[in-house]
Amino acid sequence: MVGAQFAERYDIVGPLGSGGMAEVFLARDVRLDRKVALKLLHPAFACDPEFVERFRREAGAAARLSHPHAVHIYDCGYADGRHFIAMEYVEGHSLKDVIRAEAPLPPLRVIALAREVLSALDHAHQAGIVHRDVKPQNIIIDRTGRAKVADFGIARATGDGQMTETGAILGTALYLSPEQATGEPVTPASDLYSVGVMMYEMATGRPPFNGDNAIALGMMHVHRTPPPPRGLVPGLPEGLEAVILKALSKSPSDRYASAAEFIDALDALTAAASLARTAAAPVVGREAPVEKTSIRPPAAAGGPAAAARPAVPRLAREPGTSEAPRPRRRLRTLVIVAVLVVLLGAAGGAAALVLDRVSTVPVPDLVGKTMAEALEAVSVQGLQLQEGGPAEDSTVVAEGGIVRQEPAFGGSMEKGRSVRVWLSAGPPPVSVPNLVGLTAEEAAQTLRGQELESTVVTVPRADREAGRVFAQEPAAGREVEMGSVVEVRVAVPPPTTTTTLPPTTTTTEPQEDPSTLDKIRDWFGSAFGGDDDEVDE
Repeated sequence: MVGAQFAERYDIVGPLGSGGMAEVFLARDVRLDRKVALKLLHPAFACDPEFVERFRREAGAAARLSHPHAVHIYDCGYADGRHFIAMEYVEGHSLKDVIRAEAPLPPLRVIALAREVLSALDHAHQAGIVHRDVKPQNIIIDRTGRAKVADFGIARATGDGQMTETGAILGTALYLSPEQATGEPVTPASDLYSVGVMMYEMATGRPPFNGDNAIALGMMHVHRTPPPPRGLVPGLPEGLEAVILKALSKSPSDRYASAAEFIDALDALTAAASLARTAAAPVVGREAPVEKTSIRPPAAAGGPAAAARPAVPRLAREPGTSEAPRPRRRLRTLVIVAVLVVLLGAAGGAAALVLDRVSTVPVPDLVGKTMAEALEAVSVQGLQLQEGGPAEDSTVVAEGGIVRQEPAFGGSMEKGRSVRVWLSAGPPPVSVPNLVGLTAEEAAQTLRGQELESTVVTVPRADREAGRVFAQEPAAGREVEMGSVVEVRVAVPPPTTTTTLPPTTTTTEPQEDPSTLDKIRDWFGSAFGGDDDEVDE
């Protein structure tokens, strides 16, 4: 479609992404002369009323929102045999890409991004809309670093009973709330749980749970307690850990009562961090008191001191004679000058010592920190930061982390000087193998051979071979970090087809409460909607 015009209005520039439900193109709106992201429903679903309604609902839900941190909807409808949505084009990357490249993120950045997402969700919740699929893939970070919430494809209006996905769990297993996993009613608190999962991943570099399949993940969300984030990142502030774990409470009533209350908790953390930095910062312009030695020089002739002294009559000299020299007075003058020199020298040495104490500061420990964290640490001490390039041994810490500094930690240096740091280039990237056509087990084995992890999402597809991978994210050939998670989408028969779910065993799946396991299997089954509408930009 590249180069073609759609709906007599949108010139297709190029593809942006594709998912199981739709494909997205970069296009130019010829009427308003602006770039848009054009989302087109796959033709295979054009005759499926449920998919069409779901597609329309995305446009309707997002169109009701007008918020700086939500992607705006410009137009929607049906043209040229395709249902479409024209939305704001956000230049940037998904939060998932940012996490893969930079996690663990600095605490203040975790708070800032979460706050922006929550502000958009608070706006949606007040409009009666629950997103239900909050995940890093649906958060776009623009070129200025701002977060924008996208993809309301499975959003639901509160109390809306027109659409009932009986037997289908919509959302992404990694970020699913416990009530979504068991088919309980979904509320705004479900979105807040998903934000907690995202914050956990931003702060530690990994989600709180990982499983072999969607059912195992669902069981973990329902039963397992996530590992404390500070156990993975020891330097993480305790307050931030407490906020994340509260958002991840199993019961919705134990989480924050609203997105606004969640934001208040994050603002309190930011204020506390700012207060701590202010208290730790040296007072600028204030010197330590210096003991002064006061030396009174001889008063000048005609000055106030001279006027106060009584007049002493002088004897007149006879013409032709001169006043005899007075050796005793000259000696006394030399002694006074010598004493002055000694005292001034001592005072100068004391002043130099005090000034040296004021102008030198200890060098902070920067090894293992990111550039953002290091910049914050040196700023508190009145120092600057200079990048020295990649380190010789770049596998000591994660990519972008500091592996060496000069001067070393424990020394001191003058304020205003620069600490030079060397950054880790991280381990070499891994090329994602092609998994299409493999079974889920074969795909997982192939990924383990490349030191990559996998997560499986089943998608109802009548046009694909059941039990086989038909799509993957990231795509084959893309270079990613070692240990990254590759999402594989496995086709299963549509919900109308009766299937028997094979027994699932996993070392991480809890064995207690078999009734709950049956309930989750019934809900997930082969109808789990996973990421069939996911589009990563």
